[in-house]
Parts: sequence; C-alpha cells; structure tokens
Amino acid sequence: RPVGRGHAPRQHARTIDGIASALEKLYEPIDLTPPVSVRSLAEFLQAGTVAVALERGANPDALPDQDAEQIILRALGLQDER
Repeated sequence: RPVGRGHAPRQHARTIDGIASALEKLYEPIDLTPPVSVRSLAEFLQAGTVAVALERGANPDALPDQDAEQIILRALGLQDER
C-alpha cells in the first residue's frame, strides 16, 4: 500500500498533534514563547526520536542520553547556551 493512505498517516498526525499539545502545556505556565511553532517542534522531536533509535541500532553508544537531553532543551529554547 502506498505511503499516505490508510491508518498510518492518521496515526502519525495524531501523534504529532499529541506532542504539540504537550508542548503547548509546557510553554504556557512558564510564559515562554517557543522558538518555532509547537507543530514544528513536535515534528522535530518525533523525527529525532526515530533517528536516534536507528543510530543506536547500528551503534549502541551513539548519542548518549545526557547529550540528547542538552540538544533537546536547547532546541526547545528551555536552556541557554553554555
């Protein structure tokens, strides 16, 4: 079945919507404006999670969790550069 049909695109959209909604709830109480739209951040997080999983399949030591945490916090605008 070609990509773009069936349940997978709808499930993917719901996943992105859920992540975006969670990000909105994160930013609201701290009165911080996201660096880009929460939808773009959600897509970035989803893509990054898949990429890290693939990379760790080939190299279990790839992108240590502490490094990933710092990258994500900076990307979300939740941590200043050191």
